[in-house]
Amino acid sequence: PAMRDFNIIIIWRIKYEIKGNPLVSIIIPTKDKFEYIKRCLDSIIEKTTYKNYQIVIVDTGSSENKVWELYEDTKKIHRNTVILKWRRSFNFSEVCNFGAKNSKGDYLLFLNNDTEVITSSWIENMLELAQLKNVGAVGCKLLFPNGRIQHAGVVLGIAGGLVKKGVAGHPFKNFYNQKINPGYARFVDSIRDCSVVTAACILISRKKFNKIKGFDPVFRVAFNDVDFCLKSLKQGWFNVYTPYTIIKHWESVSVGVPGQKGRLIKEFLSEVKLMHRRWG
Repeated sequence: PAMRDFNIIIIWRIKYEIKGNPLVSIIIPTKDKFEYIKRCLDSIIEKTTYKNYQIVIVDTGSSENKVWELYEDTKKIHRNTVILKWRRSFNFSEVCNFGAKNSKGDYLLFLNNDTEVITSSWIENMLELAQLKNVGAVGCKLLFPNGRIQHAGVVLGIAGGLVKKGVAGHPFKNFYNQKINPGYARFVDSIRDCSVVTAACILISRKKFNKIKGFDPVFRVAFNDVDFCLKSLKQGWFNVYTPYTIIKHWESVSVGVPGQKGRLIKEFLSEVKLMHRRWG
């Protein structure tokens, strides 16, 4: 048949050799939600092929006994596990910074408790990019439980929901995953730099994390990752998305969405205004 009968797209992937054997600290803020944190921890331990990693659980006030028992069981299975107790009021940025300060990794991998590792080489696929001199934060492909895309890079300025003048959003949210609809030029399946990657799963070197002074506590719940990545861009680093690490994500299970209990609209809107004042 003539070539016009075919639709051929070729994607080249460059794989970078990981230098040395750096320790990666996986920092997980969490509270109760036994089903979710168990699934998250089980998936890390059962699927991760990268050997040199530390699990840092930052508990922000769990009251369920089975959750604390799970932590102890995890320490027995993966000895390089640290349990930290956060007893102040919840602030996602402060909790992440606290976890980073009390971890030992050369690289910091921030991971939500409502996630499940799908790709066994998930750390390697992010680490090979994060080690590059001109790369700041590295994010991955996040899928909803139904298999549709939750995150494949974040774009600035998207409006909708509670605000007309948007801060940032997910341009591929609820798109089918690549096996059904790959999208234009398989864009969601290509490694690329983008403005922001979400902190639901984000990897960065400790040196660069310290250089930009981590997450800003002024953003208690919303836009902390957007501000974080913009600080990375300001340093001249690329924030990179890789589709080769796939994580399943039950978005906002722990803290809800703006307007629901635990995510006050007034606070959310004040953070929107602060983002516009700070970054334009």
